[in-house]
Amino acid sequence: MSETAIITLIGILWGVVQMCIAGILGWIALELRLIRQGLENKVEKDDCKDSMCSHYKEIQNLWKETRDQGERIAKLEP
Repeated sequence: MSETAIITLIGILWGVVQMCIAGILGWIALELRLIRQGLENKVEKDDCKDSMCSHYKEIQNLWKETRDQGERIAKLEP
């Protein structure tokens, strides 16, 4: 085989490898997109936002109560 034929074959092989990689990456992107669409259909953003706001308020109340109790304990200790 001549040098030109070998370079051509390597170029064709490299092109096939690139096409396979592009196909695999495209398939992965499609799967991720389908997963995201599925999750968006299951969770309403407004409901989630409302729930997170209520959790935030509960956590703030717990921190306030913890600070208050810590101050009470500090006053009781000698």
